[in-house]
Amino acid sequence: MGTGSHPRHPETPAGIQRLAALPSLDRRLARLMIDHSGPMKGTTVRILIMFSIVLLLVSCGSQPAAPAAPKAEQAPVADTTAPAPVLAHEVQSIITASCLPCHAAGGNAAKYDLTTPEGLAKPVVPGKPDSSKLYQVLASGKMPPAGKLDSARLATFHKWISEGAKDK
Repeated sequence: MGTGSHPRHPETPAGIQRLAALPSLDRRLARLMIDHSGPMKGTTVRILIMFSIVLLLVSCGSQPAAPAAPKAEQAPVADTTAPAPVLAHEVQSIITASCLPCHAAGGNAAKYDLTTPEGLAKPVVPGKPDSSKLYQVLASGKMPPAGKLDSARLATFHKWISEGAKDK
C-alpha cells in the first residue's frame, strides 16, 4: 500500500483533517492507533490505548485531598431532656387522667376541649409556660379541681410547653 492509499493514514486528506481537529494528546494517540509500521497492529494498539484511558480515569477517581483531622476527645454529655414524643405522651397521660373528666367534648367545663390538638393549643403559648393559661391554672392549684398536680407532673407540663408544646 502506498502513501495516502489507506483511508486511515494521516497522509490522506481526510486523515489530516481528522488529526488537525484533535487536541495534541489525542492527535498523538490517533497516530499510534493508525500507524501500522511498528510491531503492533491497529487492534492491539487500540486495546492498549483503551486500557490506558480506563486506567487513567480510574486512577483519577475522587480521593480526599488530605486526611481528616482527628476529632478532639470529648467526654460524652448525658442528654437530660426527654425526647418530644415521650414528653408529649407523658403530658397526654396526665391530661387524660386529670383533665378529661371535665374538659372533654360535652364535659362540664367545655370552654376548653382538651381531646384534640387544636383544643389543647388554645390555652397554651408554645415556648412560654408562664404565659400559658393551662400552666397558670395548673401551677396555681385551681385545676384540676379534684386535687393539685404534684411537682413532677407540673414540671412535665412546664418542660413540654417550654420546648414548644409539640403533640408528637
